[in-house]
Amino acid sequence: MSGYIITEDFIELKRLYEEGNIGKFENKISSYTADDLREFAAYFSLDISSKDEYYNVKIISEITYNLILKEKFTKNDRFIILALKHWGRCVYLSCEKGLWKDVIKYGNLIYEYTLDNDEKWDIQDYLSQAYFYQGNYERELFYRKRILDQNDYLSLYNYALALFHNQRYEEAKLYNQLCIEQNEFPPAFRNQAHISIVLENDYVKAYDFCDKALEVYYKKEKDFPLVYPIIYLLQQIFICGLCSTMNFIKG
Repeated sequence: MSGYIITEDFIELKRLYEEGNIGKFENKISSYTADDLREFAAYFSLDISSKDEYYNVKIISEITYNLILKEKFTKNDRFIILALKHWGRCVYLSCEKGLWKDVIKYGNLIYEYTLDNDEKWDIQDYLSQAYFYQGNYERELFYRKRILDQNDYLSLYNYALALFHNQRYEEAKLYNQLCIEQNEFPPAFRNQAHISIVLENDYVKAYDFCDKALEVYYKKEKDFPLVYPIIYLLQQIFICGLCSTMNFIKG
């Protein structure tokens, strides 16, 4: 490529990104040869002026992703070590933006190439979350099972939730209870309420679980900054409405 073509391509790539044409943006980079990618990377490194951090790491991640498809690298290559930093940042920012396809795309690269066991462990948490939002509950459960820690109540809770999404209600009930035994976590009580309805058709028990979730929340409110108690209150109202309707029908 000539310098003129590279400049034109950079302008075109930026336009595609800004217009939200991510598919065309990725297809354009994928058409480059390995030499083109290196040349473009050198050019791009001199023009990182955008205030959009995601745009910067997305471009670099796409360049490195396509280089890996065209050439062979080992896990110890300096190129991979540098690429991992960009993929990791791209996964984090993609997660914040809800760009789950990118979380999966670069998350799988990290899992394949990293030599850091902690990083491999952490990326599976991101992958499980991304597959959930993509509606692939089997893959969500696959990764939750791989990083299940019996001594971590949040790990138990997330595993129980993945089981629930896969309609494995008896197992979900068990792991929710294990979570609660370690720490009375309000969302675990809410999930038990769901299971009581789905598995046992017991609305009274479901109501009591929601009541317990509220009780625990207000007892240790500072411990659960990301928990929203209104959810449990609304669920109780919903359950009461269902019970009233059912009693009316029976009557």
